[in-house]
Amino acid sequence: MVNEKICIQNLSVRYGDVNILKDISTFFKENSITALIGSSGCGKSTLLRTINRLTDLDGNCAVEGKILLDKKDIFRDIGANELRKRVGMVFQKPNPFDMSIYDNIAFGPRIHGIKSKIDLDEIAENTLRSAALWDEVKDYLKKNALKLSGGQQQRLCIARALAVKPEVLLMDEATSALDPTSAAKIEEVMLELKQRCTIIAVTHSMAQAIRISDKTVFLANGMIIEEADTAKLFTSPQEAKTKQFIKSALG
Repeated sequence: MVNEKICIQNLSVRYGDVNILKDISTFFKENSITALIGSSGCGKSTLLRTINRLTDLDGNCAVEGKILLDKKDIFRDIGANELRKRVGMVFQKPNPFDMSIYDNIAFGPRIHGIKSKIDLDEIAENTLRSAALWDEVKDYLKKNALKLSGGQQQRLCIARALAVKPEVLLMDEATSALDPTSAAKIEEVMLELKQRCTIIAVTHSMAQAIRISDKTVFLANGMIIEEADTAKLFTSPQEAKTKQFIKSALG
């Protein structure tokens, strides 16, 4: 039996008169990495934003359908603040807060009531280790996070998301702006993190999808064209659009 962490049922998202997602249904297994692929503008990032309810912040956005987290409707049964604690998000461009490395990590736990310095110290070390950043910054935790390199900032953003112990981590092209070495470190982090959370990652890199994901979902024009175990989708796609996209993307 498939252990579905997130189940999407007939999801449509519209901005004004423009339909971005059209009647999407799929699921994401617990403790797995799913790659979302497709051309720019096909709805990948909108899907992530809807799962995190960032679409709530846009009064011009209309959402229909259901997204279930552990069988509970995220729009009706789970408050937005609780949802964003359980479902973290890392964006394409690193966005650390203009404060110290330590305070970036402690920000979320403090909001959720953790005040003890001993507890916050432990969270900081554990999450920075999980993001493969501890050894690089452990002697500079009071340093402003904006002074870090781009790759370090992105790993800090991952650590900050992990500090509230999310069950799901959404990653929107989290390595696309990074050099190959930094991107490889984040891929290693992702592979380790799936042991304790579900990861859904938008990527334009087919090679990355092949390296790290268990399942791949191909979207075009706001619809899911094909989804399958990653190895199967890339070696024997069933849909002509999928074959054409993969052939073009892999050159």
